[in-house]
Amino acid sequence: MTNLLKTVVLSLITVLFTASITLAGMNLRQNDDGTADFMGNDSDGAEHAYPIGQYHLSMTVSGIAAVENTFAMAVPVTFSKLVRVLVTLQGDISTANSVLNFYRSESSTGTMSNKITDGTATTGLNLKEGGGDETGQVFTFTPSGDDRTFQRGWTVLVHTDGGATSAGETNIAAQFVFTFEPADAWD
Repeated sequence: MTNLLKTVVLSLITVLFTASITLAGMNLRQNDDGTADFMGNDSDGAEHAYPIGQYHLSMTVSGIAAVENTFAMAVPVTFSKLVRVLVTLQGDISTANSVLNFYRSESSTGTMSNKITDGTATTGLNLKEGGGDETGQVFTFTPSGDDRTFQRGWTVLVHTDGGATSAGETNIAAQFVFTFEPADAWD
């Protein structure tokens, strides 16, 4: 009787374990770009992909200080939240401050729409915090506003105010690293 009970219990565990693997395989998707998504359906039955874990996008742009510019980066993952932007200057801003502002565009056209804030009165990232050479200095922007949740194909826009005034500062470059993570809900 004990052997029969052991066999039944082991069979039951095997069936439950196999079923859980099958369900996990149906809910996880490996994408062509190496990322993974959790697949789920909403109350209407429409399928949605949700990213798993943090991911980072980077870009390097020049003309960050003395010219008013807007740069765009498309977000390739559905339902993600921008949690941090790191900016590393590749030159020295020796005159006036240059301020970066971040926007969410809900299309691929790059039209500025929703400003991303850090929850303070100064909503931009100031690229000159004092005297000295800023070359290699890393500036951090931590979004906390309502407009930091993205869908696939939307864009993050970086707008420079052109505040630095020296002619030699027109070609200063900066390296951006945008960190996203899965969004719990629309913020």
